[in-house]
Amino acid sequence: MTDFLHKLSLISDEQPDKLAIEFLDDRFATTTRVTYGKLNEIVLRTMALLQRYGVEYGDRVALQLPKC
Repeated sequence: MTDFLHKLSLISDEQPDKLAIEFLDDRFATTTRVTYGKLNEIVLRTMALLQRYGVEYGDRVALQLPKC
C-alpha cells in the first residue's frame, strides 16, 4: 500500500466526516464537499475498477478530462 493510501485510510477511519476537498463550480454556482470517508470510498472503488481491467501496481494510467 502506498503512503497516500495508508494515510487516507487512517484519516478516514479516525475522522470520516472531516472535510477533505471543497471546490466551487462557477457555472452552476454550487459548492461540492467531499469528506475523507467518501474520498476513501471513491479511491477504493476506482482502484478495484482499474484492477478488474488488469492494471497492476506500477502501471501508468492516463486520464482524459473535459476542458473546464
